[in-house]
Amino acid sequence: ALALELAHGYLSPIDVNDQVGLLAVVGEGMQGIPGLAGRIFTAISRERINIIAIAQGSSELTIAIVVRRNGLEAAVRAVHAECGMGNQGKVQKTKSKKAI
Repeated sequence: ALALELAHGYLSPIDVNDQVGLLAVVGEGMQGIPGLAGRIFTAISRERINIIAIAQGSSELTIAIVVRRNGLEAAVRAVHAECGMGNQGKVQKTKSKKAI
């Protein structure tokens, strides 16, 4: 579908990095809570985990955070602790290398 754009150099080839993981913080209770994103980022950084990328939609229902895969579980635990979730939730491991 994008072959013409790639051929003309309008787009660069997609590289897949399987050494990163995505942590998604999702919930209706997140809407309009000042400082929540900062608390989440601070909790992750306290674990000495670097945040590679972040995204938040206009609905404020999801914050997506990309970290190195070897720090993903610690990041999830840190967010759970910060948000008062204890040991709730699970890390879903996938082997997908699908580019979106």
